[in-house]
Amino acid sequence: MAIQFPSSPAVNDTVTSGSTTWTWNGSSWEATELDNVFFDLVTVSLTTTSANQQLDSTEATAIKFMVRADDGSNADATEIMALLDGTTVNFVEYGRVGTSGTDLAEYSVDQSSGSIILRATPASANTTFHISKTLIKA
Repeated sequence: MAIQFPSSPAVNDTVTSGSTTWTWNGSSWEATELDNVFFDLVTVSLTTTSANQQLDSTEATAIKFMVRADDGSNADATEIMALLDGTTVNFVEYGRVGTSGTDLAEYSVDQSSGSIILRATPASANTTFHISKTLIKA
């Protein structure tokens, strides 16, 4: 069943679907904790092709990113899973699909102080990234 969000929410309005509660922060709906598992959606716009620009930093031990990149005329999507084991991050990117023959960005993952950091090097200077993430903190 689709989640029914209000069309004109006020800050801190909530919507509950199943066992997940979403809270309006003034610009987007954020999911709240469910037994140490979190869901969130982030949008980031990058305006240069500089290498390894930070898209997201999340305190977690395991995370799955679904990333959609859009440069205005093309789009692609990919999934990235990462696991933090102390000070080492292991990650794999898989399932990439796109509307053009070239990738819109290259991705990397590293860590800092217990946070998993997703980075991108966009192929085009005005690229918008929509990032859905599911993570486990413990």
